[in-house]
Amino acid sequence: MVETAEHLGKLYLKKTIVLTGAFIPGTDKNTNALLNLEYAMNALENLKNGVYIVMNGEIFNWNNVRKNLSENRFEPLTH
Repeated sequence: MVETAEHLGKLYLKKTIVLTGAFIPGTDKNTNALLNLEYAMNALENLKNGVYIVMNGEIFNWNNVRKNLSENRFEPLTH
């Protein structure tokens, strides 16, 4: 997802693009898929043109995000 966001971000499209997903599959009763989708859709109303990753109630700009595999989460490159 980070690589996709970076690729799209470098195109500098005059659009707002939000990528989201789920760490727990949508078929699992403990999934975070619906929450992430709802948050992403709501975020669209307030975001400027650009590419974003929206996961677990957080919004990350395409050029300030990484996936922390050891903790299974997305986080900013800089704090």
